[in-house]
Amino acid sequence: MAWNAEATARALKLSAPPQAARNCRMLFHHLVAAAAAAAGGTTGAAAAGISADGGEGSTSGGGSGVPGAAGAGFAPTAHPGCLLEHLARHIIGGVEFSLEMCSVGGGSSLGGLLSKMGFSSVSRASASQVAGAFVGDKIRKALEAAHVATQVMAALQSHYSGTVAPAVSGSVAELSSASSALLALIRASEDSITAVLSKSVDTFMTQMERVLTSEQRRSDFTPRDDTLSFDKPTAACLLGTALLAALQDAAIATLEGPNRQQFLAEVTCRSHQLLLAHMMRYTYSPAGALKWKKDVNEYAEVLASFGVPSAAEDMGHLLQLVNVLVVAPESLLGLVNGSLRMAHRDALQFIALREDFKTAKVDGKTLLQLFSAEGMERHIGQQR
Repeated sequence: MAWNAEATARALKLSAPPQAARNCRMLFHHLVAAAAAAAGGTTGAAAAGISADGGEGSTSGGGSGVPGAAGAGFAPTAHPGCLLEHLARHIIGGVEFSLEMCSVGGGSSLGGLLSKMGFSSVSRASASQVAGAFVGDKIRKALEAAHVATQVMAALQSHYSGTVAPAVSGSVAELSSASSALLALIRASEDSITAVLSKSVDTFMTQMERVLTSEQRRSDFTPRDDTLSFDKPTAACLLGTALLAALQDAAIATLEGPNRQQFLAEVTCRSHQLLLAHMMRYTYSPAGALKWKKDVNEYAEVLASFGVPSAAEDMGHLLQLVNVLVVAPESLLGLVNGSLRMAHRDALQFIALREDFKTAKVDGKTLLQLFSAEGMERHIGQQR
């Protein structure tokens, strides 16, 4: 933008007063002739007042080489003296190109990376390394592109306010043209940044789900080993929490302000939903329930570090639900009616995950009978 500021200063000095505003505006943005618009030739780039071939008054250009550029009102071929078309090509094109890079590939899945990096088992150290490699390859580059685009657009708005607007302020038409083109580029860049951040979240959550479904074993939650350690998370949890930690590091290093907050908030919300759905896939013995509770505590600790206000409440509620799997059968009613304050029909879907769901009895009733409407009425009647 420094060259545009210098060129604008020269234009103000060398132009005749009636032409100064127009010449300065043309350095910032080329305007499509009103006659061409009236003739019905204003589509794509022309509709936003930016010509497809970089020349003033032209509406006939080659096809766009930048995804979404024409629809956003910007063409890929930039005139050497037009700042906005340069930025449209490099910012929007660059950010949208990063969408192609942000995808889950077979060679970059965590299972493939583990063997590729020479790890035969999952530990905290190996999980951290493969998670960092995945995020660095598939996510971080996209976040960096979004961040650079945000910084450039902020600098552009400052440049417009300090240099361009004062230079074209002598003409209402030229000021309106320049400000309209700036707003069009801002909207287009914001849409591109939003798209790449959304794609980054989708890619990350796809990998998280892959890890949970491929690395979690049913035997993790129905162990038959009396020497089972509850201090160590499952392999799926080690990889999942490593992914979350690596993503947080990438977000902190590349994003700022609302972009970072919204990005981490979306990951937190979707991680909670994923873990809740994951919980519903398994059956839990008493020891397995404690193992799952250890995993959930690990996830909660990492998500709490994201700084998202809803994380503590969401994960705290999930931990309360895990207690439905942990407590003795005779304590279930007190838990569901007390701290959970949960409708019995809703609680049943979690109670049904217990290994003893069909065999355990409380006051001669199965858990299904106890938490059905009929069973509850009988239980209250016996207490009276």
